[in-house]
Amino acid sequence: MTPPARRRRWSLAVALVAAAAALLSGMTLGTGGAAAAPKPGPGDEGSSPLLKDVLSETSKGYIEARDAANKSRGRQLQLQLELEQAQEKVKAMQPEIQLLVATAYRNGRIGPMSVLLNSSSPDEFLQRAATLDLFAARDNARLARLNAALEQADRAKAAIDAELKEEQKQLTIMAKQKSEA
Repeated sequence: MTPPARRRRWSLAVALVAAAAALLSGMTLGTGGAAAAPKPGPGDEGSSPLLKDVLSETSKGYIEARDAANKSRGRQLQLQLELEQAQEKVKAMQPEIQLLVATAYRNGRIGPMSVLLNSSSPDEFLQRAATLDLFAARDNARLARLNAALEQADRAKAAIDAELKEEQKQLTIMAKQKSEA
């Protein structure tokens, strides 16, 4: 906004407040005559208690909205850090997961069964079954860590979106309070 436009806007706001004050003070005088309105002292927003109350409530609402918007921005930064950490975890797990997926693709479901069936004795069969069970548990743990990191990233994204909506809401309230003042 250009400086002349700001001045015009400010002048209009001052004129409206002055007109409202004059109108309110004229109503309180009634038809009793043309008595001079008391001149407001320095720092006095106006002579009308109603005007003071409106300005007080408006500034209070603006301050509350500003504080909520600042709080939302801080929360957004915190959530952004959480999101970046979760994405780093996922990125660090990529080689492991790619190897796991490639091995599962190459071997398929027959691979573990053929290992068991090629055992020469019952003891070797049990040993191979225990080894396959360990491999499966290791792979499940890797996939669980990956899923947890992906879920954390999704939660952080959703929370960031919610905080952005809250900030927009507070900024709208601030603009409304500012225009009302």
